[in-house]
Amino acid sequence: MNKNNNIKIYVTIAILASLASIFSVLDKIIIASLFPYIPGIKIGLANIITLFSIYNTKFKYAFIEVIIKIVLTSFILGSLTTFIIGGISSLISFFAMYISFRYLKTKTSIITISVIGGFIHINCQLIITKFIYKLGDDIYMYGAVLIIISLVMSIIVGIITNKLNKANFISKMH
Repeated sequence: MNKNNNIKIYVTIAILASLASIFSVLDKIIIASLFPYIPGIKIGLANIITLFSIYNTKFKYAFIEVIIKIVLTSFILGSLTTFIIGGISSLISFFAMYISFRYLKTKTSIITISVIGGFIHINCQLIITKFIYKLGDDIYMYGAVLIIISLVMSIIVGIITNKLNKANFISKMH
């Protein structure tokens, strides 16, 4: 790989990670404005970029993008607890989406892969939150509401990402 190609890859990863971080901040602002009394709810805007990375770059580039997004977003928005809950959930969700993409991409759509990622993410958050805050199983009753919202938002994220893929904004980095 030549030097110019390396620079293009690093710049693309930086742009994607920055966009994912910006989308996470926007997500937080929108939710705080519209649904201030529903803790834990997320739109999942950053998943647009994560899915886009999974579909258009090599695994290692998409993984780096997710790691940078987790770190940047945690510094901007959160605390150590937020970093643990959101970071672990994001990583597990990323791996679930990547594995789904890798083995199911010819059998399913980007929307399905988005729904898998959203479902895994919210469930990981619930499980981790339960153990960190020593909550009972009642958290899963509340979690049902979050899962329904996550399903709807994951479908929307999948549709948006599908449109971005068709627009072909960047050349594939495989």
